[in-house]
Formats: sequence, C-alpha cells, structure tokens
Amino acid sequence: MERQAYRFYVEAAKRTTDASTRKLLDDLALAEQGHESSAHELEQQHVPGAVKEEEASAEQRQFILTYVQPGLAGLMDGSVSTLAPIFAAAFATHATFQTFLVGLAASIGAGISMGFTEVASDDGKLSGRGSPLKRGLTVGIMTTLGGLGHALPYLIP
Repeated sequence: MERQAYRFYVEAAKRTTDASTRKLLDDLALAEQGHESSAHELEQQHVPGAVKEEEASAEQRQFILTYVQPGLAGLMDGSVSTLAPIFAAAFATHATFQTFLVGLAASIGAGISMGFTEVASDDGKLSGRGSPLKRGLTVGIMTTLGGLGHALPYLIP
C-alpha cells in the first residue's frame, strides 16, 4: 500500500503546476518511502492471515492480467496468423528453407504488431492490467513464439 501511495504522490506532483503543492506532494512521497520498512514490521505483527491471503490473491490476479493473459493471447494469435503465409509458401515454393524464412518473417512481424498494439491500446491504470510495456513485451514475444511453432518444423530435412 505504501508503494501505491508513493506512486500516487509522485504522479500527482508531476501533474501539479503549483510549486508549493508540488513540494508538499514530493515530501509526502519521501515520507511514504520511509514508511514502507516500518509498515512491513507492523504487518508481520498485526495483519491477520485472511488479509494476507486477500493481498496474495490480488497479487496473483495482477500477475495473470499482466503476463498470463497477454501471453496466451499472443500464443494463439501467433499460431493462427502465421499459418496462411507458411502454407502458401510451402505450396508455392516446395522448398522447406524458404518456407521457414517466410514463417520466421511472419512470426516476427506478427510479434512486433501485437506487441505495439498492446502497448498503445491501454495504459493499464484504468483497467488495472499493469504496465503496458510489460504486457506489450509479453504479448509480442509470445506471438513470435506461437508463430515459430509452425515454422520450425520446416527446418527438418
């Protein structure tokens, strides 16, 4: 919670034009940094197990929204979006290495496209899905891997 308060004060200070308000928000952010260690000690002593479980559940949900869900979407998209170019190249060229190159290019292109789209689509603050850069990298890499799954067999002689 202290980290969230710290980020809130930092973001609010960036958006404030009044110098005295900005200084106050910066001071509050610094104070929150110091509270984190004492809050951890107090948490160990006074927070009930049910609350700890609820917080762990929220962290797990955030992990799923930031990494797992975009990763699975990327794998599925990469798998589907590279099938047509790979099969078209295979039937047109009858050459496995050229087909692999087409699949590699399609996979990389799909990964870049999906990654950029994920980064640009949502800043993650309103939806609670987390950092757009983390989601974009996850979906881009997984899209590329999903496409490569269909291209790699063409390396087998």
